[in-house]
Amino acid sequence: MVKKITHKDSVDYWKSFTDEKNTDNHISFVPKNDVVNVYIDELGIEVGAQVLDAGTGFGRLVPIIRKYSDNVHVLDYDAKMLESLHATFGSEIKTYTNASIENSGYQDQSFDYLICWGVFDELSQEAALAEFSRILKVGGKILITGKNCKYDCSDTEAIAAEEAARRL
Repeated sequence: MVKKITHKDSVDYWKSFTDEKNTDNHISFVPKNDVVNVYIDELGIEVGAQVLDAGTGFGRLVPIIRKYSDNVHVLDYDAKMLESLHATFGSEIKTYTNASIENSGYQDQSFDYLICWGVFDELSQEAALAEFSRILKVGGKILITGKNCKYDCSDTEAIAAEEAARRL
């Protein structure tokens, strides 16, 4: 079953949460775009490559990824996020997919690069890694970041890991 969520205020919330001009202390851990650029640059994305932004949210990474490739695809379970993204980027994004990362519906070996920025801890990680392996082309590259306090509630291993880290 695909978990599709739409929050009336999700787009505004996440834009505010990651806005570099926002000086609230609670967002001090959000990496600035110069940091994001360094990591995406390290992928070595080739011109024309098929790139998936898995868990794209409101598309914060899209302008950065588009510096490297015109073949950007986005995936998110929040339909409101994708609607906002489409209004902003239109045909600059090749495909907009409303699905879970763990069960994307993409064909096998669809992407040269896959970026999962800041959402991995919310996923059922084993299922997500299996899906990434399936949809990534042989020789493709993945960038996964995490460290977030929200998890898929059925992912007991991720919750246990977070609880153990907090005890250290």
